[in-house]
Amino acid sequence: MQENFKFVKAAKEHRFMLLDWLDEPHVRECWDVSEGLKNNIENYTQGNKQIFDFWVAYIDHIPFAQIRTSDALETEPDVFKQYASKTGKTLVLAFVIGNAHYLGKGLATKTLNAFIAFLKTIEPTVDTLIIAPATRNSRAVHVCTKVGFKKVTEFETTNGLSSKGHYDLMVRSLTK
Repeated sequence: MQENFKFVKAAKEHRFMLLDWLDEPHVRECWDVSEGLKNNIENYTQGNKQIFDFWVAYIDHIPFAQIRTSDALETEPDVFKQYASKTGKTLVLAFVIGNAHYLGKGLATKTLNAFIAFLKTIEPTVDTLIIAPATRNSRAVHVCTKVGFKKVTEFETTNGLSSKGHYDLMVRSLTK
C-alpha cells in the first residue's frame, strides 16, 4: 500500500493536539515531555520560534505524528556539535507518532524516510542528520537504524530542554 504523507509546519490549529500527544502514555514512556518542550510548542504555534521547528505529519489527510527539527550548532546538548557537518548544514530530528491509532502499523520507518526526502527538497544544504532516541527505547533505535542512522555514541542529559536520561546519538549522512 502506498501511503500518502504530507508534512506541514505546526501552526496555531495544531497547538492543543501536539500538547495532548505529549500526555499519551506511549509518548511519555520514551520521549521528551519536559516543560521546556511544552513551552516551545506553545510559543512556536503562536508564531514565536525559539529553537525548534515543529512539523505535523499527515497520512491520508489525518495528523498522526510530530517531528521537530533544529540546527545542530544551536541545540543542546553540546555533544551534537562535534558530529555536525563541516561542509553543509546539520539538523537534529526528534520523531514521535502521537496519534495512538497509528501505532504498530509499520509507519515509523516509512514516515521518517518520507520526511527526509521532503527535507532534502526544502533544505538542500542539509547534508547530515542527527537523531537521539532514548537508549531504553529499543523500537525507536531499531527504526532509526532501518532509516540509515548509525550510532556514534551515547550521552546523558541532566538539564536543558530534554528530559533527563540516557540517549543513543545516531548520525546519517545525506551525501551518499
